[in-house]
Amino acid sequence: MNTVKKSLLLILGVMLMIAGCATQKAQLPPGTATSLVNLRHSLANGKLYLERTSETLRDLVKNPRLNTQRQIDLFNQEMVELERVAQEVRDINLDMQTNTSNYFDSWNNEVAQIQNPEITAAGQKRIEESQKVMSEILVKMEQAKSNIGPYISDLRDIQRYLQKDQTADGVMALKPAIDKTLNRENVALQELNQIINAIDKITLSVE
Repeated sequence: MNTVKKSLLLILGVMLMIAGCATQKAQLPPGTATSLVNLRHSLANGKLYLERTSETLRDLVKNPRLNTQRQIDLFNQEMVELERVAQEVRDINLDMQTNTSNYFDSWNNEVAQIQNPEITAAGQKRIEESQKVMSEILVKMEQAKSNIGPYISDLRDIQRYLQKDQTADGVMALKPAIDKTLNRENVALQELNQIINAIDKITLSVE
């Protein structure tokens, strides 16, 4: 085999090794993975209802009917689901922080009782790796609050306004504020996608 072919094969082999490393997912034990499975499910639902709620509001201001009540009713229906899922995500996030902390405390205690130094080191390494992965998810959750929280709050304020004035003129008076709110939808969706994508990079083994 000539030198050029050998070089090409060597480069190909290195590229395959790099690709394999890049696609390898972090693995978490069941004690931490279960909460992430639940969180991902709720975030996906949250993304769906955020899109649907925003779309009903967008239709209201772009294509207002003479009688806007039906459009407002659709917006209110989607808001109910969005609020429900938002609360679900908050509850899971809170439980995840508490349960994860307790799980790692228990895991550390178990590893501390291991007599073999090599096994102890392996256990500590796995704890550190798992804690890093979980911390990154929790940090992303906190960062997302700065965009998603105010967005939902503005949707809630719009809903309150429309409770007292469902007329087409009332909707048009609110149009600048609605447009300004809806312009932030993509940012909120990007925040959700970032968390979902981060979870998808983890191999979740549940009991």
